[in-house]
Amino acid sequence: MIIIRSSIQPSLCKAIRDCRITLGLSAADFAQRLGKPVSYVEQLETASLSLDGRKLKSCASALGVSSGDLFDIAYSTSEMRAIGAQFN
Repeated sequence: MIIIRSSIQPSLCKAIRDCRITLGLSAADFAQRLGKPVSYVEQLETASLSLDGRKLKSCASALGVSSGDLFDIAYSTSEMRAIGAQFN
């Protein structure tokens, strides 16, 4: 399992939320796509839930983007894009 450093989790969780909102998905719609309760989405988007590679890929898939896309949304540096490429 790939562990995502706690220092970058808040930015990735915000990117997940931003992407969901941009796509016009409610938290309930996103939760349904994930097969999880709405409380899971709320905890995930507020970084109250630990984010790992599996969860990141699952969220990306439910949003129709790649994990690397979420890194691109969260960060604009080439270093962060390189880290994100590990999840594709």
